Amino acid sequence: MIPNPLTLEELTLIVVLSLPLVYWGLQHGLDAAIIAVVSVLAGMALSDAAASALSGVINIFWRMGKALGGGFGADFYTQFSQESGLITTPEQLEMLGSIIFVVVAFWGLRIARRRAGGRANFLDGLLGALGALVTSYLFVTHLFERHVALPQEIVINPTTELPGFLAPTGVPTVVLDPNVLVLIVLVIIAYGVQTTKRKSK
Repeated sequence: MIPNPLTLEELTLIVVLSLPLVYWGLQHGLDAAIIAVVSVLAGMALSDAAASALSGVINIFWRMGKALGGGFGADFYTQFSQESGLITTPEQLEMLGSIIFVVVAFWGLRIARRRAGGRANFLDGLLGALGALVTSYLFVTHLFERHVALPQEIVINPTTELPGFLAPTGVPTVVLDPNVLVLIVLVIIAYGVQTTKRKSK
């Protein structure tokens, strides 16, 4: 899930973390960015389900290895049934899902770098950078929401007013809707694709 609303400070942090991938998109073009964003979306959709299935397999082998440590004998099955698994808490399962998500995302980047045709021109590179910014935004916010507690807005409500002091007034903050930002970038990319096709004809 994408944080909503997103403050300007959080957006600045995400943009700074996205700069390496934006440069990557500028170098490799729009086709590579599209493959990258598809891989990130696939990782977001499938990582938790894959982690749930994989944790059972990991726990079986973990319990089997610990039981074999005591020797393979008549008590092996008893020890196997009594041993605890490696992944037993929701936090560990969530961490495994994040690891799978990162692996799928980087695997998609490798495919994008090898399969995409590369940057055709500067416009293609610019659109690739915008697509990579969306990719990085989804990647960073997905991990942040799972493992990093972003600072929350603190509102001070005065209960009393002392003589000679002014009560603090609310400071307006800039709040940005991330869904709107993503849609705007996608519209720009779609417009760029159509412009590139018209120029190639």
